[in-house]
Amino acid sequence: MGRPSKLTTEQWRDVEMRLAAGEGVVDLAREYGVSHAAISHRVSNGGRAVRMAAQTVAEAADTREVADALIGALEPYQREMAMTLADQLRGISTDVAHAAADGARTGRRLHALARVQAERMQVGGDIEELRTVGALAKIGNEALSPALALLAAHRSEAPAPVEEIEIIRSYAQLKRPEGA
Repeated sequence: MGRPSKLTTEQWRDVEMRLAAGEGVVDLAREYGVSHAAISHRVSNGGRAVRMAAQTVAEAADTREVADALIGALEPYQREMAMTLADQLRGISTDVAHAAADGARTGRRLHALARVQAERMQVGGDIEELRTVGALAKIGNEALSPALALLAAHRSEAPAPVEEIEIIRSYAQLKRPEGA
């Protein structure tokens, strides 16, 4: 039996949930006082099963029956080829989902920077400051695009990103004198 864990079962569950939500291994390792290797090792063993189960749940239930029937109709060597290809496609889907999540986090950070910059602007301030705010919002929207496209693929409607024009309108309202 190995050395006892520094973390309780509940703490490990919290780490796994936060990793699944997109937090970084290094950040969590620092917060919990363990090595990132310990987290990676612990989570990789159970993480694969969780990801596969989550993907299966996310897909329609009858899709599994159709897939089983299609696989069952193949020759044994073809089944192996089909399952290998299915695994590769799941890997690609996971990579795309991770990239979309990274883009969503980046977009959120850029929008927060735009908001902070807009709040710092003085009434009647420099047009360059306004352009900076608009550029941050626009780049933030672009970073959100993959995540929104992924959501749209799984839902009939995805939320629209904040348009940079809204920030410009907000700034224009700040510049208006009171009572105008």
